[in-house]
Amino acid sequence: MISTTQAPVARGPLLGWHRCAGGRIETLGGWDICVSHPSTSDPEEPLGNVILDWSHRQVTELSGPGTSQMVSGLVGSDVAVTRMAAGRAGIVCRLTPHRAIVFGD
Repeated sequence: MISTTQAPVARGPLLGWHRCAGGRIETLGGWDICVSHPSTSDPEEPLGNVILDWSHRQVTELSGPGTSQMVSGLVGSDVAVTRMAAGRAGIVCRLTPHRAIVFGD
C-alpha cells in the first residue's frame, strides 16, 4: 500500500523549542513549522518576547548602493539600519546602509 501522507522535507532549527513550549506544529509547504502557541487566559498579561522561525521562508539578500531604493520599493519607504518592516514582498530586515535581507515567498 502506498502512503498518502508525506513526511516533511525540512524542519527549522527552533522546532524542538517550539514543541517544548507547547506550540502547535503543522506541515506547510514541506516544512514542519510552529503555527501557534498557547495564549495566556489573562488579557492584561503582556505577551513579552516572541520567537519567529523563518527557516521555511524564501530569503533574498539586497546589497549595493541601490539598496535604499529597492527597500523603498518593497515596503513603501526606506528602513533604518537594524530595523525591519513588512511589505508586499514579505519582511525586510535592514542590516547596513547597503545591505538588507528579505524574508518572503
